[in-house]
Amino acid sequence: MKFFKEGEKSKAICSDCKKLVPTTFRVRSVPIANGKGSVPDVLVGVCDICDSVVSLPQQSAPKVAETLRKKKKDVEARIPIHVKDMALQILLQIGLEPNESYLPTLLNHFVLKAEKDKFFSKHYRSLIDSDFLIGKKSGRISMKMNPFVASVFDKISKKYDLGTTELVEALLIFMQKEVLEKPKGKEIASLKKELIVAS
Repeated sequence: MKFFKEGEKSKAICSDCKKLVPTTFRVRSVPIANGKGSVPDVLVGVCDICDSVVSLPQQSAPKVAETLRKKKKDVEARIPIHVKDMALQILLQIGLEPNESYLPTLLNHFVLKAEKDKFFSKHYRSLIDSDFLIGKKSGRISMKMNPFVASVFDKISKKYDLGTTELVEALLIFMQKEVLEKPKGKEIASLKKELIVAS
């Protein structure tokens, strides 16, 4: 991998100038894609014509990735241990080992699915009121959500006026119905691939 130095020259396509332009590597603050904050002191390629940031060298990528990782939303919920066992059983149904490391990706998947799912929208309250959720909450689910999934999680929470634990519980029962009670072959296969790739 080539390491660029501050002040070194190069060329890149500038989206503002709409052409190949000469660039200079400078240290700048780089805005995060979702508009929430920026990553300070990053070596980037800057257009010599309009002064826009036009490229991110490979050497700078880990710093940006680490900042994004730190900005992930922490989600934690206390649930009955048998509900957590059910979530692990879902992994077996999908065709994977019942490893807890898969659970965050599984939940992320159902957060995004629930946002536009008609069944979830209509029955979210009955999901939360499920008898299956009754019991001592000695189990725990802890995960980090990237900014995009976190924004969807917060949107659903606000839309249905649900707390974090309530929404996690609703999602877990939603999973139970989708994977254990009414499994669909193509969706299960797709979900399995998603979990494997993310692991």
